Amino acid sequence: TVVAGTTTGLNQIVEQLQKKPILVVEEAAKMAEYNLSLFVQLAPTKIIMIGDVMQLPPLIKNKSLDQESLLSKSLFYKLINRYPDVIVLNKQHRVPTQICNLYRHVYFRHLPSNIATVIKDAKADDKDSIHYLEVYGKMVNETNLNEVREIIQLFNQLKLKYQKETVTILSFYKQQALLLSKETQQRCFTVDEFQGLESDVIILSMVSRRPSLFSDNLNRNLVAFSRAKIEMWVVGDVYEWENEICQNLLQLK
Repeated sequence: TVVAGTTTGLNQIVEQLQKKPILVVEEAAKMAEYNLSLFVQLAPTKIIMIGDVMQLPPLIKNKSLDQESLLSKSLFYKLINRYPDVIVLNKQHRVPTQICNLYRHVYFRHLPSNIATVIKDAKADDKDSIHYLEVYGKMVNETNLNEVREIIQLFNQLKLKYQKETVTILSFYKQQALLLSKETQQRCFTVDEFQGLESDVIILSMVSRRPSLFSDNLNRNLVAFSRAKIEMWVVGDVYEWENEICQNLLQLK
């Protein structure tokens, strides 16, 4: 019997689940350690954890608690840093080659030596798939109206080429995503919300010319730049962004 669900949903029926199961944990790098501990009572015979520690970690809102217990470091993260017996999948099947080139070496530079790798393409291509639309503007209350106006025009143009459901708009900031949802009459997402998902076309609203530690975070940018299956449009001004993915984007100009 195969039972699938979120940790919250499965926790509600954990007493009804079969004992000594094989436990498969997807998005393990984003799962807090206490979420996984709920299933210890099942005495699993094997735990298979699948994840990407270079993407976003668990979100712990209590910063003092996090500093004391390192809860923002998932069990998955702690295990791969301690044990060498890790299976590394280094071939990606989603994004076009040009987009992957922006972050291809991130895993080699930032992962422990036992799993450091350069990402390969399952099928290389020479498509012009990444586009940088330079838009100046000031961030006010986590929104950038200049970017909103440009994105509305871009979205309308892309709808002539793609079905609108296959074009997804992302932003690093919740208020910008809400404003874009209102103006385009289509749900837009924050980058954090869209981890684990994909879309044929991604429009990314950068919002701020001078990024915060939150928006310039390498893990968060890796999530943002690894969602598109066909093409990606980056809208904003990234000249002062310091993470290496945005720096690589500037080199394409």
